[in-house]
Amino acid sequence: MDKLEILRKLAKGEITSEEAFELLKGEPEHTQEIFEKVKFLGDPTPKVIHDTLNEHTEKIFPLKNNAVSLDLTRGKYTLKCDENISEIQIFGKGSAEQVDKSVKLFGKFEILIPKVPTVNISLSTGSLRGEVHTDTLNVAVNTGSAQLNIDCQVCNIANKLGSISVSFDEGLKVLNVTNKLGSIDIKVPRSFNGVVNTSRKFGNISFSSDVIFSYSKFGKYIVGVNGDAVVNIATKLGSVEFGYDTGGEINEDIQVQEEGGSGR
Repeated sequence: MDKLEILRKLAKGEITSEEAFELLKGEPEHTQEIFEKVKFLGDPTPKVIHDTLNEHTEKIFPLKNNAVSLDLTRGKYTLKCDENISEIQIFGKGSAEQVDKSVKLFGKFEILIPKVPTVNISLSTGSLRGEVHTDTLNVAVNTGSAQLNIDCQVCNIANKLGSISVSFDEGLKVLNVTNKLGSIDIKVPRSFNGVVNTSRKFGNISFSSDVIFSYSKFGKYIVGVNGDAVVNIATKLGSVEFGYDTGGEINEDIQVQEEGGSGR
């Protein structure tokens, strides 16, 4: 077997490197030089690829600047607040890492966050469900869907092509909403009192039929009386609806009845 045939068999994986070396021993002055120039077409031994996206993942990430920042991509996420923890905890399957100040997730995760002054959430091509308790909440949705129960004083929502449903507690003071091509459903408690300022361009901003106005004219609406809450809504091509959280009222009625009282 000449040198060329030996090298061809080695490149095709028909013989091992040790067998090729033994066959080439007859020409010591050229063997090492030739051996180093061999270009292998492939490793005959199959490689095992480890699929980390199917692994169960449990991780803890520290807070940065006493805030929670989540960057969620192409996944299904459940968010809960736990006042008894001091770090961000995640459980599920997929990729999870902390980049600068944000925890970046890709996959299916349950996320536990502590009570902190500020929570930042960015969602792209995925779904998010859960609750948030904080002072200031910033939510940005590119595409995907988000459904959140929120207890905060200040909330900023920016929606591009997503579908967002948010229900607020009584502590809301300021809500700023910017919507492009998506849809946003805003629910507030029936006790809400405040000013709702609206601006639209080819889009639609509507109020549920049971919302009570004490003033309504030229994009300015006063809901209830003597309220100091401020809601600013701007939409372009998309739709925004503002109404009372009747679902929350039903849950309260059920709880009262279970405790032996009477509902509304």
